[in-house]
Amino acid sequence: MFTGIISTLGRVERLSPQPDTQGIRICVRIADPSFADVVLGESIAHNGVCLTVVQKTGIKKTGSVSDHFVFSYDLAPETLRSTALDALREGSLVNIERAMKLGERLSGHWVQGHVDGVGHIQEILPENDCFTLKVSIPRELSRYVILKGSMTVDGISLTVQGLSENPDRQWVQFQIIPHTWEVTRLKTLAVGDPVNLEVDLVAKHIERLIHAYPKT
Repeated sequence: MFTGIISTLGRVERLSPQPDTQGIRICVRIADPSFADVVLGESIAHNGVCLTVVQKTGIKKTGSVSDHFVFSYDLAPETLRSTALDALREGSLVNIERAMKLGERLSGHWVQGHVDGVGHIQEILPENDCFTLKVSIPRELSRYVILKGSMTVDGISLTVQGLSENPDRQWVQFQIIPHTWEVTRLKTLAVGDPVNLEVDLVAKHIERLIHAYPKT
């Protein structure tokens, strides 16, 4: 589980096709000494997608402690089909979040790291020191989104500021504060770029219960 609060930024160092699985191995460099205790098999969210660490290499030494690491992950064909990770290229910035610990403050909201769909940036408009971000959303996900509710965009926990009322053109709007703009990859995105979306976990559970166990 995650919270949608980005820990740091990583940079894609290498993308290697895996012919045996039809997937890709992605290697991401992270310059953060707090990642020194990451172990193989640990889950780390990349742009909101929960990935499993399959290899770890320390790159640069400061004294006796590595402060730059390269982590490798295997992306299965389903991950490439259902997320926007297939749009990453060598040099791309990536939003990084380690899995939450029990007992920590929950600053964002409950996030699984299981992407529900892919949207595309429609508008990025400056507004004083902030930015208004409009993102298209697949029609089948719009029923889970409410004003002032939470959802993730590329793994970032954001509060819904606006919703489309046109059933044929669904979009969600957010207000991005300067801090979020500076510490995430949002500042590198442009109109048309794809982003990973995860809607509210509780809404999906409620819908499932209603349809699976209707009143008799």
